[in-house]
Amino acid sequence: MISAPGEGLVLHHADGRDERAAVPGLYALGRPSLSPDAKQVAVQATETRPVPGADSLFTIYVIEIATGKWRRVAPVPLTADGQSELPSWSPSGDRIGHWGTRDQCLVIRVRDAASGSEVLTIGRGGTAGCYQPERGILDGPRFHVSISGDSSRILIPGQLQVYDAKSGALLADVHQRALDALAAAGYKPDARYPGQAGAGTFPLDGALSPDNRQIVFDGAVERAGQFGVLLCRIDVDGTGFTVLRGPVQVEPRHSNFHNFSQLLPRWR
Repeated sequence: MISAPGEGLVLHHADGRDERAAVPGLYALGRPSLSPDAKQVAVQATETRPVPGADSLFTIYVIEIATGKWRRVAPVPLTADGQSELPSWSPSGDRIGHWGTRDQCLVIRVRDAASGSEVLTIGRGGTAGCYQPERGILDGPRFHVSISGDSSRILIPGQLQVYDAKSGALLADVHQRALDALAAAGYKPDARYPGQAGAGTFPLDGALSPDNRQIVFDGAVERAGQFGVLLCRIDVDGTGFTVLRGPVQVEPRHSNFHNFSQLLPRWR
């Protein structure tokens, strides 16, 4: 495993050892995503040392773990509208997906991992449009870009939408079906906190099954005054909603009040 605690990288070995790797020239490193060969890592970071009280403007970098050398794979942002965040390395090794901006709203950008050239942009419902504020909340993105094990699909966990990773076509949208099934099970989303960018707390994170037919995901919920996080599963056709575990008791402060998942559900 690997983490990026602001400056440099920390490699967490299977035997329990932690190894630090310096990355000179990059600051505020975060959201690391390992390449399939574990030789490189994509991160969000900045080339400017953070100033206390000021927001950092992030973009995406690829770091060689052995040497600490890095290269930029997305443009340096001039304003917050141009920044890039939350990289995810495709299991195929040739692409990196991340959140970016277009016309002051959010899109998924997919880049060639070697050259950094943009090969696909995904907005609302496909390659057109984008996720933007509606009714005072940001309706759509949540946490990382989840890429399927065969690299053919992209899941937006917070919206429970599945896209074709090559064409950008929308293949499935089961968000409302999951909310309806949640209500039928006697739960409702935890409304004490707004969630990341005001997009709510259900779902929080998720991943596609190896055959791309199911989604495992989690979300913060409430029932009869009791709060927790549910681990759930749903078919990509919107059927088969199942609560797998929970409510799991978590401390919301540990995730910036449900801005991201503490369960981090994954398929193996």
